[in-house]
Amino acid sequence: MSGPARLKTLAGAGFAFICVFVLGGLIWATWLTVRLEDYELRALREEGVQSALWRLDNTLMPFLARETGRSYRHYSARYAPTSLSRNGAEVNASEYALPSPILEQDPPEWVDVYFQWGENGEPTSPQILPQEQEDRGGSASPAAPATPPTETLALAEALRELTSHLSYDELRDRFNAAVARDLHSAPDPGTSAEPIPLASAQSRGFERYQEAQMRGTQEWATRQLVNRQLQQSNTQMIGCDPIDVVAQNLLNKVENSNPALPLDVPEYAEVWVTPMIPVWLPREGEVPGLVLMRRVTVAVPEVTESSVYQGLLINWEKLRDSLLAQLAESHPRATLTPVMSSTGTRDHNVLATLPARLDIEPMAAGVSLWTWNEGRATLLLVWGVALVSLGVIGLGLRTLLTVSNRRVEFAYAVAHELRTPLTTFRLYTDMLAEGLVPEESRPEYLQTLNRESKRLADVVNGVLEYARIENRKVRLAPATIRADEFLNRTRTTFAKACADEGVQLVTDNQWEDGRPLTTDVELVLCVLGVLVANACRHGRNGDGSRVLVRLGEAGERIALDVVDTGPGIEASDVRALYKPFRRGKSAESRAKSGLGLGLALAKNWCGLLGGRLELVHRKDPTYGGAHFRMTLPQLQTNGVVG
Repeated sequence: MSGPARLKTLAGAGFAFICVFVLGGLIWATWLTVRLEDYELRALREEGVQSALWRLDNTLMPFLARETGRSYRHYSARYAPTSLSRNGAEVNASEYALPSPILEQDPPEWVDVYFQWGENGEPTSPQILPQEQEDRGGSASPAAPATPPTETLALAEALRELTSHLSYDELRDRFNAAVARDLHSAPDPGTSAEPIPLASAQSRGFERYQEAQMRGTQEWATRQLVNRQLQQSNTQMIGCDPIDVVAQNLLNKVENSNPALPLDVPEYAEVWVTPMIPVWLPREGEVPGLVLMRRVTVAVPEVTESSVYQGLLINWEKLRDSLLAQLAESHPRATLTPVMSSTGTRDHNVLATLPARLDIEPMAAGVSLWTWNEGRATLLLVWGVALVSLGVIGLGLRTLLTVSNRRVEFAYAVAHELRTPLTTFRLYTDMLAEGLVPEESRPEYLQTLNRESKRLADVVNGVLEYARIENRKVRLAPATIRADEFLNRTRTTFAKACADEGVQLVTDNQWEDGRPLTTDVELVLCVLGVLVANACRHGRNGDGSRVLVRLGEAGERIALDVVDTGPGIEASDVRALYKPFRRGKSAESRAKSGLGLGLALAKNWCGLLGGRLELVHRKDPTYGGAHFRMTLPQLQTNGVVG
């Protein structure tokens, strides 16, 4: 591998390594930046989701806390208070009964109905009062506010809708499944609500159970049933109250007990109340229903136990619209969807108060994937600087390689051109100095030395002229000349040189008669000299070789065509045609002498004149050889292009 080729390979490998290193680092930095921005975007979106969830949970929490803390007694339209009278005695339900506070509340629009459902009956609602109560003759119980008939019908319809979709057993199973799925924390089984003194069960038809232990007779049990019937007729209790069930079970135990044995009846009943748990009620082809419910269990240890389910039937569509209305400004396309089953993994988009998932559109967090920010601006700036730097480095390497190649080519071309004449000079001068040349051959030897000296002068002048052009030290000297006079100077200048090469010079004047030319005639003749010399050197084709110089017009410009009758130019030589120190790749071209500066000088000279030099045909269709055209503007006498 030659020196220039090795240098080019090493430079290319080094530049490739630099590109891979720089671009690899930038790609890694870009990937890392995009990932960090993606994490930031996810964090912002998650923050937006959590903020929205907090707002919705904060809206529902007070309502759920109030309903969870509501006494189980409030689910009866009237209930006996567990309080004392002014003299410290327990209040008897036969004397006083309170209306449920639910009747005095204005529930949210998305609450359809409050209900209580026991295993031994249909669901009832504390919002639906019985028919107007008869005057109880001085009863101290306050009057409950009457429910309007239209609302009563709506409440009754809501209860019917509840029972039409599921039975008590299904309700119980769904409640147990919701607890088992651990969507919400169930209460600690070791805790209970306030214990109910069984002595206060007189309000349900009992006297103190210590009396049962003392009497233990059927007479006592019969009297309890009579008292219970009288008390129920006076108070008109509504609903499947678990205390009623427990009291009835205790009464049955009293009735069925052996009068001869003492009856051990505990003094208190235990009451267990779970918190409110949301339960979805799937409806085929419809929006699922939502129930907030809890289980109330009243137990007398080792005697009896009773459970009822209390809760609210929620209109999910109204609740959903009400919640999403709060997010309309910040998250207009947010959605709430029921979570019907648990996947076993925690979903951070599910409300803490309801099994509903909040979904926010991808761009709702306020940051777009294509948002312009400082990080991306910096990254783009770094990319720009890196690419420009790589371009500068690549251009510098290319320039360095070009200069290096040109130096090598220049040295090779000059050495090649100088070697032959110098060898001839040395050989001929040695022969002449030693008297080895006959007297009659001396003129021929001297003529050869003269020709080779001119060749050396041409080489030196060509190099100097190229250096002058490269340094912009050429100055124009425009002059006005007639077309026929210009062609006469052309024939005078180049005819003998062409004849010496065995080529005929032909001129053709197609310029408008009488119109003068204004240009730098000497510089134009230099360009023509290069083109004619190349035509003579490479365009010889036997005895009929010719070179045509035609003067014509190209619009407002001067057109000079030089066409030869030679073999033309190979396609592989066209690309490097005007490069300095380059010669044709064919063996015939390389056999010709020359530095390879001619066309490079001619093109630069045309550029100085404001014109251009172009190859019209590699093989002219008429003459067969190369066809070059030089187009020049008319110059003013001060050298400015006209």
